[in-house]
Amino acid sequence: MLVLSRKCEQSLLLGEDITITVLAIDGERVKLGIEAPRSVTVLRTEVHDQLQVANAAAAHALDPSSVQTIGKALRRSAPPAPTTKVAPGGITGSSFTKAGR
Repeated sequence: MLVLSRKCEQSLLLGEDITITVLAIDGERVKLGIEAPRSVTVLRTEVHDQLQVANAAAAHALDPSSVQTIGKALRRSAPPAPTTKVAPGGITGSSFTKAGR
């Protein structure tokens, strides 16, 4: 591990496109500013750890009966699919009159 000392408003560069700046020091708290491309994910360690645990739990196989129960509930709550009516003369639409309009 590389250990560096920085004062307020001093920065360090990671690669060519990531800059970390010490914005403030208040007792034992240090506020850092991070400039990085949007393609770079920046997470606090505790958030990363929580995501790893949640992803691992989600990756476990579901009990088939649970999947069936969820499927039944979704089918019951889904609105019916719209039907298309065909008028005399081949006109299609969700509604029409006897005159074909």
